[in-house]
Amino acid sequence: MTSEELPMGGTIDAIIQGTLTPVGMVDILDYKTGKDIYLEAKIQVKSYGKLWTEHHPELPVAGFHILRLGENGEFTHKYFPNLDEKYFNIFLDCLDISVKLNDLGEKL
Repeated sequence: MTSEELPMGGTIDAIIQGTLTPVGMVDILDYKTGKDIYLEAKIQVKSYGKLWTEHHPELPVAGFHILRLGENGEFTHKYFPNLDEKYFNIFLDCLDISVKLNDLGEKL
């Protein structure tokens, strides 16, 4: 998905509508393959929530799942029924830095 409001886009790994998700709502699921679930994952799924809401305002986001899949079959699942708006604000701050660096011909 791409945003019409912000210079951002993303690919949501999975949208869940099931028995544990309230009727008329969705959960967002993101898969990770690193050694842990890092802060960046929470910032990322919160931004996915904003993208989803922009495109599907009729199906609000109930919560966020992050599933880390390890190379030896181990896994970690974290569920966040609500992520503070400050996570999206951090994303916007990072986006602003990225745009400014791009204007300078620089990248992180």
